[in-house]
Amino acid sequence: MKIDTEYLTNDVKTLQNIEQHEDVISIFSYEQQSTAWISIKQLLTEKMYDSNVRLNTGSKKDILSISGFKQVLSSLKHFMVNTKNKEKRNLFLGASTGLFFHEQKVKDTYFPYYENSPDNVIYMLNCGNLSELSKFENYTKNHNIVIENYLLVIIKKLYSKLLTKTIPNKKINKIKDFCLTLEKYGINAPYTLILHRYAEFVAGYKLYRWFFSKLNIDKAYIVSAPTKSDMVAALKSLDIKTIEIQHGVVGKLHRGYNFAFQQAPLIPTVDEIHVYNQFWKNEIIHAGYFHNEQIKVVGRLKYDIVHHNIDTLNFKYIIFTGQGAFFEQIIAFFKSSDALLTSKNIRMLYKAHPRELKNETNTFKEKIKMLKCCSFYEGEHTTEELIKNSLAHISVFSSCHFDAIYFKEKTYILDVMDNNIMNYYAQIAPQNFVKIKNIEEILL
Repeated sequence: MKIDTEYLTNDVKTLQNIEQHEDVISIFSYEQQSTAWISIKQLLTEKMYDSNVRLNTGSKKDILSISGFKQVLSSLKHFMVNTKNKEKRNLFLGASTGLFFHEQKVKDTYFPYYENSPDNVIYMLNCGNLSELSKFENYTKNHNIVIENYLLVIIKKLYSKLLTKTIPNKKINKIKDFCLTLEKYGINAPYTLILHRYAEFVAGYKLYRWFFSKLNIDKAYIVSAPTKSDMVAALKSLDIKTIEIQHGVVGKLHRGYNFAFQQAPLIPTVDEIHVYNQFWKNEIIHAGYFHNEQIKVVGRLKYDIVHHNIDTLNFKYIIFTGQGAFFEQIIAFFKSSDALLTSKNIRMLYKAHPRELKNETNTFKEKIKMLKCCSFYEGEHTTEELIKNSLAHISVFSSCHFDAIYFKEKTYILDVMDNNIMNYYAQIAPQNFVKIKNIEEILL
């Protein structure tokens, strides 16, 4: 099915254009083993994104802290334990943001429980928020979890700097020409930036290939595979089957699933994708890259365990889910909404995204603390439970919009972002995805 380009965001259109007219696979190939294009595409997306959106999680200083150093040591220890286990096991490459407490037990929202047990896998996580991970210290210890970005990130950075100096002139010239070509697409990307990202991919590919070869892996389950293309490339080079587990929005509006070319040996994309439901399977198929037989509907843990009644919240409320972005606009929205919410005896709760840093949430709480009916939610209930039991759900752009559709068949988009990915859904299903400027459009 051809993508309806009228509603695509500008970055998706631009990247499709580049893929159609430039030989990106070859330009960023590495010794005919793989290509760094997916990683470069990620970088170009970041260059084109709204400046209000912080795509990176956590603080770069975390790894230099005492807690960060302890995490490196424990991950090294857990890696060594895993290398000594000669039994063939599946690898799970997850995200620390997936961990949560349910009925006093730790669960992982991304973990493929339908095919695996946490006790019988090589368990690895990418951590974007070290302070949040500390809540699950016993869980990571009991399952010998390797925090892969803490164990390998410094080595990868140093190795990539060395590799930058060894890249052949022919490759450097290709990358320089590509950067000049980008200007006609309205993208200003210095060749040193692109060159460094290419070197990072090559370093990651070689490093992870060695890393994974020390483990007896049967197949690999990966969360957010497009952001881990060097890992995927390394696993594929070792003939290990790769399976992606859905993480947020997937499909024709996402750079990792929307390509203007067909699958080729050098492209480090996964062999299979596991999605929440048929809607997301259709979204990926419509993007035109992955085939029907590569996509499997497996359901979603947080939908299955959601409580249908939250006794601790004995009041009517609207839930606003954050995305680590547009804080000032959201605070302004809360302030302008407070009087009407008070008159209706309705509260509005802000549920932070796991990527939000402590200083960001503290500032947010400080700026809304004088409001009567708007507050920051700090309880233990999952976002899905809060959405299920709310009067309505609001966000700027978030996969939570689709959770609201699942539970309530309607979600509200605070219209403060140009070129918002959610505009596509507001165009094709305006009765379900409703754009608003103020709270009156919901309450009145």
